[in-house]
Amino acid sequence: MLDDKKLEENTNFGVSFNRISTNQVNIPINLEEIFNENELILVDGGISTKNPNFSKMIYDIRSLRSLDSNLIDIENRNVLDIIDFMKRDTVFTIDEISGELYKYVIHIGKSIAYLSKNQKGTLFRRRVNLEGERVSYSCRKEIEDQNLSLLKNYHNNLYNLYNSFKRKSLKINDRRYKFLTDILELIDNKIGLQRDTAYVYGDKELPTKSINDDKLVGVLYYNCMFLKKKTAILTSDSDFARIMGVTPFLMGSDDFLPYNNNFRESLNKNQFNIYIYDAINDKINKRIFEFPLMYKKEFVIRCVSSEENQIFKDKIRNLWIQISEI
Repeated sequence: MLDDKKLEENTNFGVSFNRISTNQVNIPINLEEIFNENELILVDGGISTKNPNFSKMIYDIRSLRSLDSNLIDIENRNVLDIIDFMKRDTVFTIDEISGELYKYVIHIGKSIAYLSKNQKGTLFRRRVNLEGERVSYSCRKEIEDQNLSLLKNYHNNLYNLYNSFKRKSLKINDRRYKFLTDILELIDNKIGLQRDTAYVYGDKELPTKSINDDKLVGVLYYNCMFLKKKTAILTSDSDFARIMGVTPFLMGSDDFLPYNNNFRESLNKNQFNIYIYDAINDKINKRIFEFPLMYKKEFVIRCVSSEENQIFKDKIRNLWIQISEI
């Protein structure tokens, strides 16, 4: 992951982003406190793994004997915990996140098929008997059978988690939600907020961005604005802290008044929360934002010409106008 200084060097937002970032503070929090603080909790699929390198390990593994049974057991128990978490009435996700998890389920299934096909089964060894003769004997690779059983159990529970995600996926058939995500994607693409390389699903060694992050944030904004619900995101992806550390201030800019007035008022009234799951230390941190949010007076993207900035600003203004007219 890039720190704030490095991110500043790689974005067009520069000093303003750094200033906003330093106003954010992390404090530890437990699940019951999260439930008590929010009316609705949106889950990102990244929390389905304890070890961000687990999927890469499964990709690279060539034999069942090489698997760490303790690691599989830890991942399995984590999946079971999240299945229980998803049963709460206030916990939801979105179809796109469910789709990401389904791809991961397929990936684990293919890995199991490959490892099963290449399982050695019986190992033959030689020893010298009491008469001094060299004889062969065989023994089952019990560790392979044990790891295969653990991996199959994990795969089954992972599929059950996918079903939980699918059942709890919010479906918003409202053009205002689409326009909100359009604004988020425009800003994200222009500035480059997503820099987290620790993605769960698949072998992704290079920096990767996901439009699903913007869509999940769009649901949060939609709930705050139109359902008037205090909403949170629970994730292991630090990109969300970056997105939420920048987009409210730009989207709420005075340059878009009066069309974004509902957005400005709703975010301050129904104050959102971001919770970052720290898998390494096995704790959840709450990212603290200073409310009321102080929106930018002018919408300015650094390191672009004034003409380009105006074109970009007009695109966002038009989207705000469409939202306000529905």
